[in-house]
Amino acid sequence: MINPDKSWDFFALRKPVRYIIFIVLYIWKLAILHKMLTLIEELNLINIPPLRKCGEILKKNERLKTYFYKLQIAKPCNSNEDALGLINSILVEVEDCHSGLSAKKMPGLKYSGRMYPVQDDFIIRENGKIIARSKGNEIIIENDGDFVIFDRYTREIIISKIK
Repeated sequence: MINPDKSWDFFALRKPVRYIIFIVLYIWKLAILHKMLTLIEELNLINIPPLRKCGEILKKNERLKTYFYKLQIAKPCNSNEDALGLINSILVEVEDCHSGLSAKKMPGLKYSGRMYPVQDDFIIRENGKIIARSKGNEIIIENDGDFVIFDRYTREIIISKIK
């Protein structure tokens, strides 16, 4: 039973109520995973190349596909800092050409129609590795410049660039 004098305790609820809460949370998690997998399937349906000329406005999923393609064909990097610079600079290049929106100095966390490079406060440097997080991706960069970009929710590899 819930005691009004104490803070709310999940385990004080009766078992059927707890089971219902667990089921709702599980269904919610499945819905999010389904949405992410649908986005990845949509990305796979977009034909890249040919690359579009700069100035042509593209949808977000088309810009993502262009970004990943340009990362894949870029020259390999020799250090983790070079790889991070490449990852960020190609994203800025694609967004400058195809988003139709100018970059903000302090973009914030709310999506404004433009994607931004990984912010410094979401970058961890340890043991020669760089681990960077963006809104939907996690990037692991090795000391030699090899990197892998994962989907943060499904843990699916989106792109790996290994020499």
